[in-house]
Amino acid sequence: MIDYEQLIDKWIADDVKYKKGDWRIGKKLLPEQRETLGRYSRNCRRNRKHSFKTIYNTINVLHRLSLSIQKPYEEMTAHELEDYLLSRKISDSALNTEKMIVQTFFKYIYSTDYKPEPVKWIKCKTEPRKYTSDDVLTIEEIDLMISKCKSTRDKTLVAMFYDTGGRIGELIENSNYGDLKQDNRGMYIRVRGKTGERPIRLKDSVVYLNDYLDDHPSKKPSDPLFVSNDVKRLSTRQAYRIVKNAARDAKIEKNVFPHLFRHTKITHMAPLVSDQILKKQFGWKPSSRMTENYVHVSEDMQDRAICEAYGIKITEEEDVKNELRTIKCNNCQTVNPYSYAKCSNCKLFLHQDDNQLVETPEEITRKSVIQVLDEFGISATELKIMAYQKAKQKKLKAQQEDEEEYFKYGGGNMDDYKWMEKMNEEGNF
Repeated sequence: MIDYEQLIDKWIADDVKYKKGDWRIGKKLLPEQRETLGRYSRNCRRNRKHSFKTIYNTINVLHRLSLSIQKPYEEMTAHELEDYLLSRKISDSALNTEKMIVQTFFKYIYSTDYKPEPVKWIKCKTEPRKYTSDDVLTIEEIDLMISKCKSTRDKTLVAMFYDTGGRIGELIENSNYGDLKQDNRGMYIRVRGKTGERPIRLKDSVVYLNDYLDDHPSKKPSDPLFVSNDVKRLSTRQAYRIVKNAARDAKIEKNVFPHLFRHTKITHMAPLVSDQILKKQFGWKPSSRMTENYVHVSEDMQDRAICEAYGIKITEEEDVKNELRTIKCNNCQTVNPYSYAKCSNCKLFLHQDDNQLVETPEEITRKSVIQVLDEFGISATELKIMAYQKAKQKKLKAQQEDEEEYFKYGGGNMDDYKWMEKMNEEGNF
């Protein structure tokens, strides 16, 4: 789990590593700025109105502002703040968030509930982005995205984004292997979010999750649930890329991103449960009005609800269930994801008579390799890690050999070395 409290202290202490070429390299907070930011950070933590992640994002925004306008906050003018904020090359929603952060911060500095002079000009839009029923994903689109994923981890991630309707921070940054639980009703996961900890019952993603857990490189409860190829916690940026790539490969023209699965799941669940259950399930306070922003009722949903109220029966063809597609193996009765060609349990073909298909030499070799790996207790993920480490060692060895050849010719320019080698081959030396 990311320690945001520690990261906050690092920002205030200027103990931050920037990417190469970042304009902030070499810049430091003024002593007055550092003192004020530290005091504001402690005040935010003491009041406990926001999560550590929110406070971290706030300090991040103010740190950037402080390095751009290097003078005590009380001396900053409205003109300087306006120039800075208008120069930010970010989306309208992100800019609106930064304006609110700066406005609140200057109210704190001037100890007032009203907007002080430097931020009087700021106008924040409180209207959230409006989504329609056409923006949310269909079950068919989600199934197609899962089928285009190239690994069990990616399939599971996409399935769980929909199944849980969770925020990206809850699933990626805060979820560990030990947060998955089993009871007599099935599997659920305990997530930690803005409103604390809550359980989320799993259904559609379980068939994918079981396969992924078999390949998981670690079974320690404290280890991340979703890991990258180098066995570190998967980053939110990597999760975004996985979702974007799956949507692209599935040729979905909508703007697909992790949070859209939350909109989709809440829209699908809204007709089935009460408003208070919905708020509890998705991590909102009982008094929250967030359902207004997340429930996107289509004309079909409206008409079906009215028909049910009037006692008009819905035919089986019309009764579309919002569930990810699965297929049961005819041989062992195991429920598998519909996109699987073979049963995850008995390895027989799912979508056609396996007797009509002849295994290729490649398939026979693959089975033999898997059998040997199983005998030695090596998972597919562990094999990938070993291959990655081997490739890394091979690359380092090649670099060392190049350096040895390089010094053979007096440590000259590598291009000179290659030119001399070519001339030697042609007999010109």
